[in-house]
Amino acid sequence: MKQFKILKFCLLLSVVAAVTLWPGANISAQDTSPEPKRVLAIFVHKQGTPWAHRVEESLRTALTTESSYPIEYNVEYADQSRFPEKEYLSKISDLYRYKYGKRKMDLVLVLGEESRDWISEYTKTVFGDIPVVFVTIDQKEIPKSSSMANTISLPWGFVFKKSATLILEVLPQTKNIFIISGTSKTDQKLKSLTVDALAERNGQLTIHY
Repeated sequence: MKQFKILKFCLLLSVVAAVTLWPGANISAQDTSPEPKRVLAIFVHKQGTPWAHRVEESLRTALTTESSYPIEYNVEYADQSRFPEKEYLSKISDLYRYKYGKRKMDLVLVLGEESRDWISEYTKTVFGDIPVVFVTIDQKEIPKSSSMANTISLPWGFVFKKSATLILEVLPQTKNIFIISGTSKTDQKLKSLTVDALAERNGQLTIHY
């Protein structure tokens, strides 16, 4: 639960910063009825996955209840985990360009490791100069180039070391921990981070992946 609250808070700050501080933003302190700011969230997973659903609803609640100005919240599910082919990425980029070409967004959020290559290749041609926030579990910054000038990364993740410590404090007889993950790039990256974080527990715990 804590990780979702932190992620929601960070995303909300990104939205506020992008639509108020980014060059081109125009919000007057004296404007009592400002135009809604349009936010587009793109999830790389298919619709219905528990993680994406929780983040979507959490972000929707935050934007509608904690923002001081109206937000129009748009959501897309790219389903890149099942369709990683380059041809598919090109076609879905065409779809976004068609849908949002005339209804310009003020901020685009992209969530999931699978979208890293798509962001590098397509966001400039699809969204132009609109600010893009890439929500990633990888601490490495995305490569900067002229086509990525309006893109920033927002790292987030889980504190695996503290989780293992808590398990041993609550259940000191624990000998085995089972880590269950999926096959997507996001899941595999989480698994890799878990392996690195829990390496110091080898010998104390048997960790099964």
